[in-house]
Amino acid sequence: MSELTEIEVSIEAARAKVKVKDDMLKLQKDPLFKKVVMEGYLKDYVLGLVMFKASPPAASLQGQERIDAELNGASRFNNFMKMGINEGLRAEMDLENHEAELALIEDEE
Repeated sequence: MSELTEIEVSIEAARAKVKVKDDMLKLQKDPLFKKVVMEGYLKDYVLGLVMFKASPPAASLQGQERIDAELNGASRFNNFMKMGINEGLRAEMDLENHEAELALIEDEE
């Protein structure tokens, strides 16, 4: 693969990550997403699980494992959102560098 092709592929990959970041940020600003997912699931539901985990009905090992699995799922979703945004932010910086490299190569031709 030529240097030019590698840069073009890197630019497209960076643009895709920036798009995901932009979509995730847009989603987080959506009132319905905020209400249902951010507040309803990641806040209220998870808080309820934590409180239930300490209660006697959840004392069994199986009950604790189910609650832990639910908490892990919420944590993984939250991490997925954060990682997508962070990758997009890094990709924005990479995109600038790749586009500058591409311009240099095109100027040399």
